[in-house]
Amino acid sequence: MTEEIKTIKGFRLLLGYLGIFISLAGLIQLLALFGLVFNPEESQYLWHFLIPGISSIIIGLLLSLLIRKKHLAKLERFEDAVFLVTMWIVVIFASSIPFMMYGANFTQSVFETTAGFTTTGVSLFDADTLPRIFVLYRSFLMLFGGVGLVLVITSTISDRYGLRLYNAEGHTDNLISNVAKSARLILGIYIGYVLVGTILFMIFGMTLFDAINYSITSVSTGGFAPHKASLGYYNNIGIEIVAMVLMILGSTNFLIHTFIITGKFKKAFKHAEWIVLGIAFLAGVSIITMNLMLSLDWDFLYSLRVASFQFISGITTTGLQIVPSINAFPPLSIGIIILIMIIGGQAGSTTGAMKQGRVALALKSSYWYIRDKMSGRRTVRSNFILRFGNYEKVTDVEIRHNYAFIVLYMIFLFLGSYIFMAHGYGFEDSLFEFASLLGSVGYSTGIVSLSAPAVVLWTGTIGMFVGRLEITVISIALIKIFLNLTRKNIL
Repeated sequence: MTEEIKTIKGFRLLLGYLGIFISLAGLIQLLALFGLVFNPEESQYLWHFLIPGISSIIIGLLLSLLIRKKHLAKLERFEDAVFLVTMWIVVIFASSIPFMMYGANFTQSVFETTAGFTTTGVSLFDADTLPRIFVLYRSFLMLFGGVGLVLVITSTISDRYGLRLYNAEGHTDNLISNVAKSARLILGIYIGYVLVGTILFMIFGMTLFDAINYSITSVSTGGFAPHKASLGYYNNIGIEIVAMVLMILGSTNFLIHTFIITGKFKKAFKHAEWIVLGIAFLAGVSIITMNLMLSLDWDFLYSLRVASFQFISGITTTGLQIVPSINAFPPLSIGIIILIMIIGGQAGSTTGAMKQGRVALALKSSYWYIRDKMSGRRTVRSNFILRFGNYEKVTDVEIRHNYAFIVLYMIFLFLGSYIFMAHGYGFEDSLFEFASLLGSVGYSTGIVSLSAPAVVLWTGTIGMFVGRLEITVISIALIKIFLNLTRKNIL
């Protein structure tokens, strides 16, 4: 007689899944101990990672026993969104403990950890004085957060809900049917870029420790740096070129990387998002270069160098700098950087912001609207957009959803900016700062700092969180939770 396997569903199911990710948070904290290899004199910080790391792993494994060798029920409608939001919050809180043990308060620790996992990279600490083990820990947060926590887990376990959670995490690329296999492929590509970047950085003069951190922060489009001056610390064109290539790779749709590796170059490069990036780069870099020459009296080559690097760093939502401060840029250049921070990189990449795909669709649909207004009433046309080498038909529903997302994004952008202004900051600085946080860029005017009011830091934390998981997912999760609490069924 066979023993009947119990079916797990609802809260117990989500709690069991949550345990797996809590264990991942503990593993990341233990990985930070690798930093002691480079700086053994920082051994006093061993317990800052060992205690919370082991505790998280134990708690996570105990919770995962709820679903071990059990039949897992199908997730209810929108339950994946609820789980995803809950998982990210719990992992962020668990991973913030080392910063609290270091001396930061709860608000500051959560902000710094969120900046890591969301690959925003804006820091409350002075990178030059921060212990190197914490510098490496922040980089590991970006490494795992950039590629996606769900993708990391599904690369090691074959889970039938992995693809649903991966798509809910803000990715729209179509993974192959074998989720675990495709996840391992993407992680392999991702880590491969980090290793190659590390070697190239060392060739151009970086130390091994700096090369590892800058390679991770470039590929994950994060922005955390081992130096307060960021990449400007080196003032090396070779290093800057390597970083720009890595940032572009990190901001490229994961699926395109698989096309390149398998030789499907038409699918890889005949894509609307490349057109958006190309046009934006030519126009933006040209304007910024001229603006820097005329306003700051810089020579052409240096202006082009700075404009190219900071444009790529901005549109890929990385936030690395080769100048002491973006604040020194003239207003026109600041305006362009704000615009590209809103646009962001490609969908299905490590970047934040609205994504180039949505911008491409918005521009195309605006053209279609004007074209249809000028056409005869009896004229019926189908609308297509270039995606992965093919012209795909675009439905009216897709257009409406795209515009709705853009409107929600802009509402949230201005809401966060107004909260900053309510604390005495100017409109330009507030808009720049929150656009950077919401787009997971990391450029800062200095509004967020250790001395910033708690409301400002929590506004920034929420902005980074919403920008990483996207407004739609969080809205669905909150509505689902509210309806569950009021015992109503969603239609």
